[in-house]
This record gives sequence, C-alpha cells and structure tokens, in this order.
Amino acid sequence: MIPIAPIFALLAGNVLLVLGTGLQSVLLPVRAHLEGFSAQTLGLMGAGYYGGFLFGCLAAPWLVRRAGHSRAFAALAVIAAQTFPLHAALPEAAAWIALRAVGGFCFAGLSMIVESWVNEKCANGNRGRILALYMVLTSLASAGGQGMLTLSDPKGMLPFAAVSLLISLSLVPLMLSKAPAPAPLRRARLALGRLYRTSPVALIGCLLVGAANGAFWSLAPVAVQSQGGSAGDAASFAAAAVLGGALLQAPVGRLSDRVDRRLLMIFACLGATGTGLVLGLWPLPSGWPRLGVAAVFGAFAFQLYALAVAHANDHAPPGGFIETSGGLLLTFGIGAVAGPLAASALMTRHGPATLFLFISAVHLALAGFIAYRMSRRNAALTESPERSRADGRSAPGRWRLRWAVR
Repeated sequence: MIPIAPIFALLAGNVLLVLGTGLQSVLLPVRAHLEGFSAQTLGLMGAGYYGGFLFGCLAAPWLVRRAGHSRAFAALAVIAAQTFPLHAALPEAAAWIALRAVGGFCFAGLSMIVESWVNEKCANGNRGRILALYMVLTSLASAGGQGMLTLSDPKGMLPFAAVSLLISLSLVPLMLSKAPAPAPLRRARLALGRLYRTSPVALIGCLLVGAANGAFWSLAPVAVQSQGGSAGDAASFAAAAVLGGALLQAPVGRLSDRVDRRLLMIFACLGATGTGLVLGLWPLPSGWPRLGVAAVFGAFAFQLYALAVAHANDHAPPGGFIETSGGLLLTFGIGAVAGPLAASALMTRHGPATLFLFISAVHLALAGFIAYRMSRRNAALTESPERSRADGRSAPGRWRLRWAVR
C-alpha cells in the first residue's frame, strides 16, 4: 500500500490548483490568438511566465522559511487567483506579459512547496510510486481543466473567473487538514553546483524538459489553430497529450523503483522524439488521428520530469527536499524561458509544424546526454547509510539492495 494519509489534503488541494492551471494553460493561448497576438508575442508571454517562475524559485525557499509551508502556499495561491480576472479586463500584450510573470512567480512557489512536501513523505523504496500517483492526479486534473474550455466561450469572462475560483478553493483542504506540515527550514539556499554533482542527469534533464514543455504549452494550441483547428481542437489536443501521459505514470513509477531510472528516461526521450517527428513532418487531419498521436507523445514526454525529480531526490540529504525541488524547478524554468522564444522564432520563419521538430530535437539531445552520463557513472547496488537511516532502514542487516541511480 502507498502511504497517502499524510499527504491526502495536499493532493486534494493540488488537484483543485491544477484544474485551474490546466484551464488557463489552454485558455490564455487561445484567447491571445483570438485577440490577434502574434506568435512572437505568445513566445514573449511564455518567456514572461517562466521569467517570473525563475524569480519564484529563488524567492520561495525564503518565503517557506519565513512563513512555513502552509502559509506560504496560501499567500501565493491568493495572489495567483487575482491575476486571471485582470487578463480578461486588460486584453493588451504588455499587460498579459506582466500578469504572466506574476503568475509564474506564484506557481513556481506553489509547485516547489507541493513537490518538496510530497518528497519529504517518501522513502526511496516507494518514491517512484508516490510521485507517479501525484503525477497521475496532476495529469488528470490538468486534462480536466483543459476540457473545461469547451464548456464556455473563451471570449467571455466566465473561464477566467473559473480559473480564479479553482485556485482559491485549493486552499480549503490544506487549511482544514490536521496532518503535520514538513518541519521548518533551517536554511533557504539553492546550490545548483552541488545538485549537478549529485545528479547531472536530473539537472540537465529538467533544463531540457523545461525547454520542450515550455514550448509545447505556450505554442501547441496556436500550432493546432494555425493548421486549421478550432479552439475546441486545441483544447482536445492538449488534453489528449496529458491523458496519454497519465496512462503510463503508474507503471513507469512502479518500474522506476526497481531499475535504473535513467534507462526509462532514455526510452521516454526516444519515444517523444519519434512522435514529435510525426506531428511535425506529416500533418494529420483533425479528429482521432491527431488526438491519438498527441496521446502517444504525452505518454512518453510527460514521464520525464517525474523521473528526473525522483532521480535527484533519491540522494537528497534529510531536510534538503525544498532545496532540491527548488533547484530543479529553477533549472526547469530556465529551459522554459528559452524554449518558447526559440520555438516561436522557428514558427515565425518556417511555419507552425516546426514547433514539434524543435521539441523532437530537444528530447533527442537529452537522450544523448543521459547515455553519455551512463557511460561515465554506472548504477550501483548500494545505498548510502545516511539515506538508509532517513528511510527508516537503520540496521545494516536490514538494508535492502536496490538500484541507486546516482
């Protein structure tokens, strides 16, 4: 059994939060397209969001140290919820870029708090399964939020109000829960050099996954519409990709607790490369063919972040989960700033299909880097005494041999 009681309220709040963010991830590009914003403007919006995300990664550890996990989560959720009605009230490119930066700041902190909280309640022997459950719930909530766009007119105020309401409601489970929050932080410092020495694959993986995912979420709805799809087609495409990712989270998470996680990352990268090439080189008709390929793409591409996080947290020191999560999110955000800018420039010059070629190239580069690192550092059949004690296996005779993926 997976021990979820200590994080049940956190997972419930995160589902409501992701329902809101899933809706906005499709709503904002679709509404921006309807407002006549160019692909380059959309790229700047994506870069603005992830620029704010970077600052949020740097500030969130300080906020958590000052106010604690629960109150920092509440403050950031309230600020994020207020930005969405302003998008509808101020349909100007400059205003949207600024609002996206504020949203990125808040969502970086919220993601860092949730992921560090989940990882603190994990042991190495069940981390993959618990993160898989977290990612499945996140994926389903994201797909559900994206599907909500089909229930209202993206030109109206209602979907923006729905995003704000869902983010606000995410506070309720945490505020009513009796489950203890993680211990207060003693320090709040991000050390990317130390994180790279611990796990080069996790750090570079988050950087390149950030570039690919940032480009996908910022520009895929626009690419679908530019190829003749409707706003509903764009929402369905994104939802199909997310649902495809959710289908494999549980088996991949279970398998990753038993084998070298890096092997699974290479397999996922190659699958994402292949399906991205299909989307980029062979324009598919709308309907089931396009949705099917989108689902297969998501099944590969959306495993990578959770695998990278699990890979790094297997070796995080006790009490170091907020720093590990913060460092990975910061690196993800750097990639996600660069990704939309590079992809939007390619789309402007060579057409919307080049988005998927760019995403394929990024995944192929990551597969090559992981293969290189595996040739430099082999998986070991040992586990450090420090991490074993942290997982409750303090007696040497009770240590369980497992694949350590350093």
